[in-house]
Amino acid sequence: MLSGFLVQSTYKLKLVENKCTGISFIKKRLIKVYPPFLLSLVFGVIISGISEKLLGEICVLKVSVENIFFSLTMTNDFFSADKSLVHHPFGSGLWFVSSLFFLYCIYYVLIKITKKDDFLLCICILTLIFYGQYIINIRGNGFISYQMGRSITPFFVGTFVYELKEKVYGLKKIVVFSFLTLIFLSIFIIESFGLGDYEKVFRLFVNPIVLLTIIYIKPISLLFSRFSNISRKMSMAVYFTNVNVFHLMRIILKYNKVNINYNNIIFFSLSILIEFFVALIWLVFFDEKIFVKVRKFFVSPHP
Repeated sequence: MLSGFLVQSTYKLKLVENKCTGISFIKKRLIKVYPPFLLSLVFGVIISGISEKLLGEICVLKVSVENIFFSLTMTNDFFSADKSLVHHPFGSGLWFVSSLFFLYCIYYVLIKITKKDDFLLCICILTLIFYGQYIINIRGNGFISYQMGRSITPFFVGTFVYELKEKVYGLKKIVVFSFLTLIFLSIFIIESFGLGDYEKVFRLFVNPIVLLTIIYIKPISLLFSRFSNISRKMSMAVYFTNVNVFHLMRIILKYNKVNINYNNIIFFSLSILIEFFVALIWLVFFDEKIFVKVRKFFVSPHP
């Protein structure tokens, strides 16, 4: 949801400043994300190979040309009919980035269709939100339902919240909150009658309110803006490293015949500390140096 909000706000800002077209905007978003994804994927393949060699176990995915191809092209989920980790890329935490790529493609199609018409954009977004919730409950499992539930609907709720904030920013806060509450309460009631997933619907109802609270209440907004940049970078570093670190620890302990109890608070505390430390190293030495050079190479005009 926050990704949708930030993409929409960034796109509108660049559009106003005439600094981008739709295709260049999406291209830059993809270039920023793919290099760290690729490096994390390489680590994931290596760790999966070690697990198969030393333990005779499949870590996340079996190392094969087919699985590597689907992971590289971020198309694992296109061939999944359930929520099993087997359908995630190597380093299963990377499902988030795969979904983000998929959402960028949908977003590009959407801005091409609406052609800077904000009203039409809002109508399309609301249609996606309502229709997405309908698919989740009526269709059950399957690729469309799966993607609607975990990525498409919340992403476009975020874009809608941004549009709503822009259109009614001058109104009193109570009017804004009342209007937004009414919209998402309607979704909640509709889904309740449809015997849907109450937990997901409740999150869809509450999260936009929280997001607008961050935007409108100045002390919270100031605090959020100060920490958002480093927290965004740190959260992505954790996404790219935590699963690989966890599996590597599990392989080392199991190979040395150390009994792993997944309920052991010491084991998980140690895992979290090591994952956080590795994420910091990743952030300092990889994200700020190697990836910046890669991005500049692809984005800058060639001589």
